[in-house]
Amino acid sequence: TSYALDGFAHAAEALTGRSVGARRWTEFAQSVRSAAWFSLLTAGTAALAFALGGEALIALLTGLPEVRETASTYLPWMVAMPLIAVWGYLLDGVF
Repeated sequence: TSYALDGFAHAAEALTGRSVGARRWTEFAQSVRSAAWFSLLTAGTAALAFALGGEALIALLTGLPEVRETASTYLPWMVAMPLIAVWGYLLDGVF
């Protein structure tokens, strides 16, 4: 998830930098909207995937009951994190 979100941040960095340098504010706004749309779509998809398949992913990664139990305790954070972190990645790319 972080690599995908960082990829959109890098794209936003290039596009918004070019727009600001050329003083094309409409292009800047369009670049921000596009980066935000794709970043939020990716973060939402990741959160949904973790919500629906998190337990299966945990089971795939470990067979130890104690580790599974602990990981399941923190699964809600794993679901929420893409939706929280997306803003840091996006704004880092834009500004």
